[in-house]
Parts: sequence; C-alpha cells; structure tokens
Amino acid sequence: GTTTVAESVDGLVIGGTISTAATGTVRTLFTNTTGPKVCDANVSHLTVRNNGSFSPSVQFSVGTSTTAVQATNLIASTTIATSTPGTTFFRSLRASANSFVLAQGNVLTAMMGDITNTEASSTNFSNLTAEFGVWCQDVTI
Repeated sequence: GTTTVAESVDGLVIGGTISTAATGTVRTLFTNTTGPKVCDANVSHLTVRNNGSFSPSVQFSVGTSTTAVQATNLIASTTIATSTPGTTFFRSLRASANSFVLAQGNVLTAMMGDITNTEASSTNFSNLTAEFGVWCQDVTI
C-alpha cells in the first residue's frame, strides 16, 4: 500500500519568499502546525536578487513570534545594497546564532524596510526577489 509521511527525522528547511511589494509590511513565511521543531540558525540564508533595473538598498528583519507581528530575533536589520542589476546577494545569519525551538503555532516572519534612500521608490521594489530559509527538525515524531 501507500503511506504518507507527515514528518521526517531528516529535517526540513522552513521559510519562503519575502514579498517586496511594499516596505514596512510584516509577512508570514511559515506557520508551524506540526509540533515543536528545533531549528539551527547557523544553517540558514537570506537571499536577495536584483532582477534587472535599479533597486534601492533595503533592510530585512526576520524572526519568530507567537503571532504575525514583526520579530527581529534572527535578523535584526541587515542592509543589502541591491543597486547592481542582475546580482544575487546571499547572507547567512551571524556566526554566534544558536539553535532555537519553534513551538507549534509559532510563526516565522519577515519584513523589508527602506533605508531612506533618496532614489528609492516603491515601484523599484518590484525589481527585487527575496527569500529566507532555516533548517529545522521535528522533535515530536
């Protein structure tokens, strides 16, 4: 017969695409619905790509919370200069990052902010794509 595996002892990368449609809007990247997970903040990434035309420099904040509010416990405010067209910028979390537990019901959130670039325009943010991911393992299999 066939069996569906709901969880894996190998772990998974949680996260997702960060919308760049507007600054200052909290985005939920992942909601934990399957029990507690131990996540390794040292095995994570923030990737931002300039897809062509001018894009302003921006800041990204990423964190965990019990609700979809801004949280900065993983990345407080990483500024990424994204003005070079066709360039991908990759950032890992700080070397001092630790493991953390993402409880069931908790969320992973991200927010993009303008760094008050005088050339910044919300129409230029659509030139960016961004994503964040962190490796986690279920602890209640």
